[in-house]
Amino acid sequence: MFWGLINSPQVIQTPVCDSLHVLGVSEVRIKVGFGNALLTVFTLGIYCPATVYWKCSKPCPITDSL
Repeated sequence: MFWGLINSPQVIQTPVCDSLHVLGVSEVRIKVGFGNALLTVFTLGIYCPATVYWKCSKPCPITDSL
């Protein structure tokens, strides 16, 4: 809201990563299209729609240690 001046941090829920027992996210991309950017300017930053894409990290290899 207002270009992030009044913003509480959001937690990204990753049900696919959790079901794969992967404890992390390796990449997060946020896309804002031209129309959505224009809408953000017209509303003076009050409304800023965006799409979030995320990719699970690779699981750690299991090693046998003696």
